[in-house]
Amino acid sequence: MAVAKIHSIIENQTESVLNSLCKKLGLPVFRPNEVNFVSEYVKVMQPVAKSLDTLQAEMQCFVGILLPTVASLRTRLEQLKVTLRYAGPLADALLEGLQQRFGHLEQRQDLLQASVSHPQFKLRWLTQNQLR
Repeated sequence: MAVAKIHSIIENQTESVLNSLCKKLGLPVFRPNEVNFVSEYVKVMQPVAKSLDTLQAEMQCFVGILLPTVASLRTRLEQLKVTLRYAGPLADALLEGLQQRFGHLEQRQDLLQASVSHPQFKLRWLTQNQLR
């Protein structure tokens, strides 16, 4: 959230506003490549934060949400990865972490049944290979 706020200051105002704020606080100013990294970091971490919010919800959180949320996050990160210059290793690490933590769950029939029977997801989240 803090990095997203810095990013919104850069996007909505100007980089000079952020630099003047840094100078007032006695902090070093952001270099152009650091500004670009912040932008890419926010692009990568926003889908992760939204997925976590979905999975940590106190209401409307069902076991059938797990696999579609993870699959959607994986797809989004893979799409983003090709456009990244600075945060590519972050996206790779997140994808590897998703595979290690949730990869084995994709084979569990009870989770698959819960996900495809959930009215919000049905079969939409499955890839063509998974439908076969």
